[in-house]
Order: sequence, then structure tokens, then C-alpha cells
Amino acid sequence: MEYKFKFTVIMPIYNVDEYLEESILSVINQDIGFSDIQLILVNDGSADSSEDICLKYSEKYPENITYLKQKNSGVSAARNFGMKYIKGKYVNFLDPDDLWPVDTFTKVYDKFEKWNDKVDVIAARIKLFGAQNGYHMLDYKFKKDRVVDIFEDYDFIQLSCPTTFIKEEALRNSEFDTRLKFAEDSKFLTPIILDKQKYGVMGSVTYLYRKREDNSSALQISGESKRWYFDTPEYALKYALEYSIEKFGRVIPYVQFYIMYDLQWRIKGQVSNQLTEEEVKKYKNTIVELLKYIDDDIIMEQRHLWREHKVWALCLKYGRDIRKEFQYKKGIFSFNNIEIDKITNKNKLVIEILEVNKNMLLIEGYSNFLLPEDDYQIYFETNNGDVINVEKVKRNKTSIAFNEAFYNINGFRVEIPLKKVKNVKVMIKYRQHDKAIRLDFGKFSKISKLANAYYTKGNILIKHHKNRLVIQKRTMKSHLKNELKFQKILFEKKEYNIMFYRLMYMLVKYFQNLFGNKKEIWLLSDRITVANDNAEHMFKYIASQKNNNIKAYFVISKDSPDFKRMKKFGDVIDYDSFKYKLYFLLCSKLISSHADEFVINAFGNKKKYVKDLYKYKFVFLQHGITKEDISGWLNKYSKDIKLFVTAGKEEYKSILNYDFFYNEDVVKLTGFPRYDNLLSESSGQNKTILIIPTWRKYLAGPLDEKKQRTYSSQFKESEYFKFYNSLINDPKLLKVMEKYNYKGKFCLHPAISIQIDDFQDNEWIKLERKPVDYQEEFKKNSMMVTDYSSVFFDFAYLKKPIIYNHFDEQEFYQSHLYQEGYFSYERDGFGPVYYDYESTLNGIINLIEKGCIMEDKYIKRVSNFYYKFDTDNRKRVYEEILNLQ
Repeated sequence: MEYKFKFTVIMPIYNVDEYLEESILSVINQDIGFSDIQLILVNDGSADSSEDICLKYSEKYPENITYLKQKNSGVSAARNFGMKYIKGKYVNFLDPDDLWPVDTFTKVYDKFEKWNDKVDVIAARIKLFGAQNGYHMLDYKFKKDRVVDIFEDYDFIQLSCPTTFIKEEALRNSEFDTRLKFAEDSKFLTPIILDKQKYGVMGSVTYLYRKREDNSSALQISGESKRWYFDTPEYALKYALEYSIEKFGRVIPYVQFYIMYDLQWRIKGQVSNQLTEEEVKKYKNTIVELLKYIDDDIIMEQRHLWREHKVWALCLKYGRDIRKEFQYKKGIFSFNNIEIDKITNKNKLVIEILEVNKNMLLIEGYSNFLLPEDDYQIYFETNNGDVINVEKVKRNKTSIAFNEAFYNINGFRVEIPLKKVKNVKVMIKYRQHDKAIRLDFGKFSKISKLANAYYTKGNILIKHHKNRLVIQKRTMKSHLKNELKFQKILFEKKEYNIMFYRLMYMLVKYFQNLFGNKKEIWLLSDRITVANDNAEHMFKYIASQKNNNIKAYFVISKDSPDFKRMKKFGDVIDYDSFKYKLYFLLCSKLISSHADEFVINAFGNKKKYVKDLYKYKFVFLQHGITKEDISGWLNKYSKDIKLFVTAGKEEYKSILNYDFFYNEDVVKLTGFPRYDNLLSESSGQNKTILIIPTWRKYLAGPLDEKKQRTYSSQFKESEYFKFYNSLINDPKLLKVMEKYNYKGKFCLHPAISIQIDDFQDNEWIKLERKPVDYQEEFKKNSMMVTDYSSVFFDFAYLKKPIIYNHFDEQEFYQSHLYQEGYFSYERDGFGPVYYDYESTLNGIINLIEKGCIMEDKYIKRVSNFYYKFDTDNRKRVYEEILNLQ
């Protein structure tokens, strides 16, 4: 065939006007010269301005650019259409939101000419940009430019068409499968690669793959599509399997690895709740049938599948629990002569909490052996030969596959008397074997994995050595000796700032002991940029007590408007300051209405260098009533809360009963500190309504470096925006508000407050653009309209009427929240629940016409829900904090 061009680029286009021009220019501007490139633009029924962009460039370059148009039929049909017009020697299928660097085609052409008889395909590495950065997880094969033999390097699978260049002659009998929405690339490429059994890889060429912030690409939404669950295994994975058998008489390792690479995401992922029980069963059976063609070692070689999921895959393949059949030799567990696990591997036993209390060493953690729980036993052994068995503790660390829990990590707790104990090691007893276990240290262990790390408490000094904890008597000399060893490690790592913090900590502690200064430092905080929550009200109360044994500080960013205001009540520290970090190490109580990681860890990823100095007790005041089961986030092993403040009777029970792993010593029913302020003045009955929905994580922009959400250009397309913008501007509602002389205020959650200007306001309902003083708003307004926001609990405390709007209930609970908890809006809510626009609108109007009075049945619910209706909430919390030892 005579080729008019060196390259043909086929670009399927569907509603990508935001990115299309940049992608086209990345081809036009290639340094090989655009005259050597044919660009085929296939408009797959775009409804945006993509066609205008295509016409602009096809008219500008009529010799090079072919513009084609079809009704929307999908990317595969568009590519097939474009393939009819190929005039280039080498073909690429560039996606219209991605880019090629300017020197790509020159480099690829040179390699094709060099490797001409060996390969039909050359692949480039993939680099992500946009919402994510980094390289694709198959990037390991791109260490250098070379020809890959798929029998020698069977794990060097190639799945992407846009990142490859293919000889035109190799495409003549090929087409994309239009039944596939996912994996159409890999199905198309696999037989082409199997034909030559070799292909080229070029680490020197990079394809720029755009990760969209709105998660709108096909790959990003695959987990919610039934076509991903059924069409891909049927038409792509089974096809590759059958093609290999037909060509080679067996499923060759390359094809096995390709299939298993896809299956690993399915095995470790949960199944969408859009599938029925029968569909889930059918889907699981399909995966099991595919697994039967995969060799055990290829299952175990998957780089992105956790070890427990690999064992689960083997159990599925053989239809039984293979863990009972493990062979054991010299610390290695194997199955069918393939190594499965080692006792010496990381995370076999993790000490998550390590504390010294009254000459007792408390250790809590978990063991992570891929064995049935009853087949092994963990115990501790002291240097005196004493054996101390552990208490088994329930944990919520569970592996899920196909919506089934198949593997539970086993928790344990043990107390070891430290009298006459010099060291202690952890042992596993498996069958007739006893072996010491390597120690790993988790979040609240006080000891890090670093060499020479140690921890002191009173006259006890603890450090680790290999698989032992070494216990010594702490003296000034032994403490200084160990600190100097650790400082040497820090110096070698060039952690000079950490060295300085540790030095300052030691000096302050030395002078406190020297002068007998026993004053405790308490740090209190709400949000980094906003106060006016439980911590602020607690801070004011603590200051009023004038306790000479306590020095309290409020922590907030100096850029916050509340920074200066809070100084009227006591000492305030800038969150970003040196002083804050130093006082964080010195404080005995950390008191906050939030429990984010940056609240309980001021040093971020440097924590491992100072975790022995974290000796505070964390008091969680909450910023709202806990009504869902958020134990996965707030449990003991995630936050290690020492005082968990609650305000509702059922809320209190839920924290104790769900898998938070706290007991009555930690969880206290006191009421929220800010409730004192709610009842301290007359709430009044102004003719105002407060519309205050919570946020939607799936609609918010990404976080910036200051942990603030950035603007999302897709927000205005959401049903959330359309619903509330229509509601606050509804002529029917505004007419009633005018008639009864009501005003309104629309407030967005702080996490998405940056979107407030997307909305329109009017004479009767105004947008709140400034940080909201919730306490004042609750007092001033006479009705609240919300959805799932916990702010309604404060409003209900004042026995004012509430309307719940749940127009997007199914989507919200699928995509935003944790597990539903004890609170049912229909059964327990403090107002009517509406599920559509008209009902919500009419409900608001009805309440206005009735004078905004809470009905008796809702007043009764309020009275039964809360612990107390008084102004002693702060006092009760303060007394509980003082009781913390």
C-alpha cells in the first residue's frame, strides 16, 4: 500500500469542547511536521461546541484533517468509522482530552523503522495529569526502549489503544467491539499483539492522560455500570481466553496475566447496589469460572491485590477454604508449593496502642495472619519465661469481596505487669510450632519503627529491638543517652526542624520539673479558619474558672476573622505557628469539636519522629449530634478518643453499641457546650426562615494545600444546585413570604461555600456569603429547612419547626454518607420529611401560613431525645475533662 502520511491519528469526539482544541494542537504541533500526519476527527453526535472546533481545524488544514460525523454510537463505532479513511503507515487512536508531547511522533517513527520486522505495536508510558498526577500502575515495563517478548515478560501486558501506535497493515482485519463500553481497547489490541508475540515499549515517550475532576471519563465511572460487570467479562476477558486456546492450544501466561489484572479490581471491590442479588450471584460465578484458567502463581503475582484477596481468589478458584491446607516450614506458609505468606512479613502483628499506666504496660493491636482464627494463638513471653495470653478483641477491619465479608483481622488486648520485666516478645503458636513475630507499630503506639526510637512514662523507658520490647528504668542519664542516639538518626536524615522541636520540648520539661511547675496545657479548637462551635464555648468557660493548674489556649489560623475576636476571652495561638507545634507536644489535653487527622496530629508525616512525645488525651466535643454509624472513622484505633462527648440519649447508646470500641469510661452523656448559649437568651420568633442544606462530597471540588475545597465548574449541572436555586427563587414561595412579611437566608455548608455565587438571591431570600454564626442564626430564625445536616439538632433544641427535604435520598446515601445509624427521619425526626420539590415547597408555605409553630408530636420527640435542657452543659463537660487521668 502507498501511504500518503507517516501517521494517521483517529480521534473519537463526544462532548469534549473544553479539552478538544488542546488535544488537536498536540498533534498539529508535532516536530515531525504536520504534513506527515493525517488527523481524522470523528464527531460521535456531540451536543456541545465540539463540531465548531473540528470545522475550524479541518477548514484550516483540508489536506491533513478529515472531519466525519455520525449519530451518537459510542467510541468503538466512531473509531471503526474513522478506520475506513486511514492513509497513514502507523495509526494512533488519541482520546480527545489527552495529549502527545511535541517530539512523540519523531521518536516513534524512528523506532518503528528500526524494529520494523519485529513488532506491529509500539506502546508509550502513561502519565496522569489534571485531577491526579503520577504514572500508570503498569509503568514498570517502561524502564527503557525495547522489544518485549510476551512469553519471556508475560506480565508486560498492554491494554490501552490511545497510548499505542499500530501498523496500518496489522489493522486490516480488526475492528472495535461496539458491544463494549469498557475494555474495548484491550480486546482490540490483544490479538494484534499475540500475532507477532512481541511489541515495542518506549520509556522515552509519554502519553499525557487527563484525569477529570468531575469523574466523567468512562474509566472513572466504570464501577457503577452493569456493562462493566457483565459485558467486559463476557466479550473481552472470555474472548481473550478463547482466542489464546484457539491459537496456542492453551491460555498462555500473557493472557492469564491480562485477565487476572482485570479480575483483581473486581475481587477486591464491592459490587454496586444497582445489581440485584441474582445479578451479583451471576457476576460472582462468572469471575469464578475465569479464575479456573489462571495459574496460582499468576494470581499471587498481582501487584495491586492485597495478600488476603489473593488467598480469597484461590479459595474461589478451588471452591473451598484453602487456608486449612497450608504447608508450614521455617516461618513460610505455602499452598501447592507456592509461597503464600511469611511470619516475618510486615504487618503480621501491629501494636496500635502502647501505653504505660500504673506500672502496667497496655498493648492493643491486631494480628494479620492468613489463617483461620482458631488455627493459631498469639501470646506474649517475658524474659522471666512468663507466658501472658492475649484477650481477643472484636475489630472492624474486614475485607469485602462481592459484598461478602471473607476475612477478619483479629484484634487483641493485653496488660503486662512491668515489675522485674526487662523485655517481652510476641509469639505465635501454629499447630506444633512456636515462633517469635516481627513487631510493627501503628498510629498510637508511642514507639515508631525507626532505629533507636523509644518512649518514656514516669520512671519507665521502653524501646524495641528486633522482635522484642525492651523495658528499662528511666533515669536522667538513660533518657539523655537514648535521646542522643535518636537525635543522631534525625541528623542523618537531615530532620533539623524535628531535632529543634525535640530539644525545646526537653528543655521546657526540664525547667518545669526544676521549678515544680505542674500547670497543664490545654489546646482547644474548632475549624482551622472558623471558631464559634463547642470548643469556643468550652474555652470561654475554662477561662472563667480561673484554674491555676490549667493554661488553656485556643488554636485558629491568624488569617481567620475569629483570631482577633477570640483574644478577648483568652490566649490564642496561630495554627501555622512554631508555638502551636511546640505546645501540641507539651499539652496534656487536646480538646476539639473536630477529629480530622490534622487536629490530632500537628506534624503530619513527620509524626514518626515525635510520636513518643504525643502524651495528650484527646477530648472530642463533636460539632454535631452523631446520627449515622461513623464508627469506621471515629473508632478507638482511628482516633483514640479519651473523652467522647454526646448530647442525645440514643446517640450515647449508639456510640457504645456500634463498633467504636469505646466504653462508659470514655463516652459521656453531658450535652454540648454550645447548648448553654442557645438557652442563655430568649430565642424570639423573628419572621425569618433559614435554608441550610449540608454538602455533597461527590459535588465538591478537590482540596487545596490549605485543606479548603476549590471551585467546581460542574456544580451548576447538579440536581442539588438546580433544586435549591429553584426553591429560593420560586415565585409561589416568595409571594407567600411577601404576604406574611417573612424573610429568608440561604446558607451553604462551609465545605462548598465557594459555590455560593452560583446561586441567585432576591428581595426575600438572601445568600449568606460570610461565615455563618450558627448560634445567632438558630436564635433569630423561626423555621429551618434542611436535608441531612446535623444542624437541625441545635435548632430542635429550641423547639422550633423544621422541614427535611430528601429529594436525593438514594444518591446521597449511596455516595456521601457512612452507614445509616439509629436515627430515622420518619420515625425520630423533629419535622415532616418531603421527597420532591412540590411537597417541600408546599410544606414550607404551610408552616409560614400557620405561624411557624412546631407541632406537639415533634415537641414530644425533642423532649425525649435530649439529655438535659439547661445551661450546665459546659460545667458537666469541664468536670469530665478534669476527671481524665
